[in-house]
Amino acid sequence: MRLFKAEHNENGIWYFSTKAKLLKYINTSQTYLDHCMIVEKPCKGWIVEEIDDDNILSKYIDPERKYVEN
Repeated sequence: MRLFKAEHNENGIWYFSTKAKLLKYINTSQTYLDHCMIVEKPCKGWIVEEIDDDNILSKYIDPERKYVEN
């Protein structure tokens, strides 16, 4: 299964089935994410790579970010 793996020092590791879901989760543009992946640098604190792995638990794929209003 092709996935996008996103790793953050404070937020852990999450996996995304589509780039669109990843972009929404980390709140960035496709252009910026693509640039970060090409030059292998963090994108808004997230290290992102495309992987092929069938052993990822579904609870770690496509998380939804919960926003709290003050």
